[in-house]
Amino acid sequence: MQLSLTHIHLPKMDAAGIIDYDTRSETAHYHETRRLEQYLALAEKIGVQG
Repeated sequence: MQLSLTHIHLPKMDAAGIIDYDTRSETAHYHETRRLEQYLALAEKIGVQG
Protein backbone atom coordinates (compact mmCIF):
# COMPACT_ATOMS: atom_id res chain seq x y z
CA MET A 1 0.00 0.00 0.00
CA GLN A 2 2.71 2.50 0.99
CA LEU A 3 4.64 1.73 -2.19
CA SER A 4 1.71 2.49 -4.50
CA LEU A 5 0.90 5.61 -2.50
CA THR A 6 4.39 7.09 -2.73
CA HIS A 7 5.16 5.96 -6.27
CA ILE A 8 1.79 6.24 -8.01
CA HIS A 9 -0.97 8.12 -6.20
CA LEU A 10 0.90 11.03 -4.62
CA PRO A 11 2.84 11.86 -7.81
CA LYS A 12 -0.44 11.82 -9.80
CA MET A 13 -2.12 14.16 -7.33
CA ASP A 14 0.96 16.40 -7.47
CA ALA A 15 0.77 16.50 -11.28
CA ALA A 16 -2.93 17.38 -11.06
CA GLY A 17 -2.16 20.30 -8.75
CA ILE A 18 -4.09 18.91 -5.78
CA ILE A 19 -1.02 18.59 -3.58
CA ASP A 20 2.65 19.43 -3.54
CA TYR A 21 4.58 16.22 -2.96
CA ASP A 22 8.27 16.24 -2.06
CA THR A 23 9.75 12.84 -2.86
CA ARG A 24 12.90 13.43 -0.81
CA SER A 25 11.15 14.20 2.45
CA GLU A 26 8.01 12.22 1.52
CA THR A 27 5.78 15.09 2.59
CA ALA A 28 2.59 16.24 0.94
CA HIS A 29 0.86 19.60 1.25
CA TYR A 30 -2.81 19.74 0.27
CA HIS A 31 -4.19 22.62 -1.80
CA GLU A 32 -7.79 23.18 -0.80
CA THR A 33 -9.96 23.98 -3.80
CA ARG A 34 -13.69 24.56 -3.84
CA ARG A 35 -14.31 22.05 -6.64
CA LEU A 36 -12.39 19.27 -4.91
CA GLU A 37 -14.04 20.00 -1.56
CA GLN A 38 -17.47 19.75 -3.23
CA TYR A 39 -16.51 16.41 -4.79
CA LEU A 40 -15.22 15.05 -1.48
CA ALA A 41 -18.38 16.18 0.33
CA LEU A 42 -20.54 14.44 -2.29
CA ALA A 43 -18.44 11.27 -2.07
CA GLU A 44 -18.82 11.27 1.70
CA LYS A 45 -22.58 11.88 1.43
CA ILE A 46 -23.16 8.93 -0.89
CA GLY A 47 -20.78 6.69 1.02
CA VAL A 48 -17.89 6.34 -1.43
CA GLN A 49 -14.88 4.80 0.27
CA GLY A 50 -11.30 5.22 -0.97
